Amino acid sequence: MDNITLWPLWLLVVIMPLVFAPSLQNNFRLPKLLVAEVLAALSLVALAFRLRDVSQVDLRAMLRRPVVWACGGVLLVAGLGLLTSTHPVFVRPALRTLALALVALVVWESAVRLTELRKLFIALTFPAGVLAVLAVLQYHGIYQPFPLEVDANSRLALTSLAGSPFDLATFLVIPILIAQGALARRDLGRSRAGWLVLLGVCLYAVALTQTLSALAAIGFGSILLWMQLVDRRRLIILAVTGAVVAAALFAGARPLRQRVIAKVEQVRDGNLNDALTGRLDGWRTAWWMLERRPVVGIGHGAYRAEFAEARLALVARGVRFYRSQQQPFFENPHSDLLAAAVGWGWLGVVALVAGLGFLGRASARAWRTWRAQGTVGTIDAAVASAALGATLLQTTATFPLHLAMVVYPLLVLIAALFRAGRDAVPPASAAIEEAPA
Repeated sequence: MDNITLWPLWLLVVIMPLVFAPSLQNNFRLPKLLVAEVLAALSLVALAFRLRDVSQVDLRAMLRRPVVWACGGVLLVAGLGLLTSTHPVFVRPALRTLALALVALVVWESAVRLTELRKLFIALTFPAGVLAVLAVLQYHGIYQPFPLEVDANSRLALTSLAGSPFDLATFLVIPILIAQGALARRDLGRSRAGWLVLLGVCLYAVALTQTLSALAAIGFGSILLWMQLVDRRRLIILAVTGAVVAAALFAGARPLRQRVIAKVEQVRDGNLNDALTGRLDGWRTAWWMLERRPVVGIGHGAYRAEFAEARLALVARGVRFYRSQQQPFFENPHSDLLAAAVGWGWLGVVALVAGLGFLGRASARAWRTWRAQGTVGTIDAAVASAALGATLLQTTATFPLHLAMVVYPLLVLIAALFRAGRDAVPPASAAIEEAPA
């Protein structure tokens, strides 16, 4: 029965990233979000069966859990937008999405065993391999499943089942770190070749997307990973190997090479907004909104409703916007950290920092426990820290937390960290007392 209760979670991790609906106007992101939310809700119902024999629940012990404080603080501050925002039509659906994700995190941390969460997280490499292989086939003209209105040689034609090069590359960051962690084990045997192929295909797919933010996150995460796993001498050898791989990708993926050269020239010429592909527009408008509503923000999910007014106000000040960006609005400020600040205000920033503090404390306990378990535990700790570091880096200048295919697998990792941190320090009294046999 316990295995059956995990089916929605397995489908969420393995199948959801592959979902698309060609009949919808939004073929990729919206279907993935809908499927993710349905499966997340089903997982809550399914996991409730694990509590069927529970005789007593200690609510005070439950409320003392770090995951409850972390999620509760963020949800409380975001919920203030229902009272303060002038855009309730945008706030309500966005708040429902946030609430479901945070509730799912709390329930997964409580009801899913740590070994099960670990298997779910590693299973993320299966959809990653499928998406990466399809992207490579698309690039080389072997198979193109979608009729596209863009040039077949354009990076925008590299959709795979993710929908855009950015979504694809952002999703592949964590599986690439998982694959590296697997290769650090000495007991792989014949499966080592499979992990090497997976790593190579995923890296090549990211290079083909020309998504520099994802490549930077992979580089940063890889450094964090191997710094924890090898001594200084081997780290130098690995650094040289990584430099050789990066040079090979740079030389082998001609579009990537051209994009990097173009970015360097734009920075050299002082065209920073061109080099950032218009991201300054999103950042400027976000700061303008935050200046107007500094305490509680404009409301969770209300950025796109305020963008036009912010842009017009900044244009009136003489601010030049990205000349190649003519769409009427941004859906988000192209920075998850700024999105949280502008949506929740500085009060929300405090809640977010507090939540990250709870996560950091739980992670420190989890890493100490895992490292004490030997090689496998040390690798798990290294992969977890590398994945969190890479994701935090991406949130500064991109929006991975706006993608369901990235967020929900990440929640599995965060649930594992909170669970491991809680298991490392047994509470004085259990939150749930099982019925006597």
